[in-house]
Amino acid sequence: MSLLAIFVLIKTYNLKTNFKKEVSLLLCFSILVTWFTSDIFISIGIISCILASIWITIKGFTLKNLSKIEKANFIILGLFSSVGLLFTFMNWPFASYINITMVIPIILYLYTSIKTKLKFNKDFLFLSILVLDCIIRFLRIF
Repeated sequence: MSLLAIFVLIKTYNLKTNFKKEVSLLLCFSILVTWFTSDIFISIGIISCILASIWITIKGFTLKNLSKIEKANFIILGLFSSVGLLFTFMNWPFASYINITMVIPIILYLYTSIKTKLKFNKDFLFLSILVLDCIIRFLRIF
């Protein structure tokens, strides 16, 4: 996951849009800061990832140049990632049931990728970090 975050950060470094750079930087920071063994750093990393996911969800509502399926992808990925992280971080009940539902954003992302012929993946590469997080959460069930 760390390698993917660094790859996404390098690929989005030369882009002109600030949103993609800022979200990629925040997601990369949140993943890389969890490498420290301190509980405080790990908590900061998880909270910053939750905030980035919420930011992606809000941006999904406000972006105007996307199709409905692409907007749904933003909203669903951000929402499921933030709720999944929050429930797991806070040790709230039903966190394992939320991990089961992670299959919904995975399927939606794959459908959008196939429908747009991977153009969506190249434009919004930072969403692949959230998809990988959803895949890992879903696989932890087994």
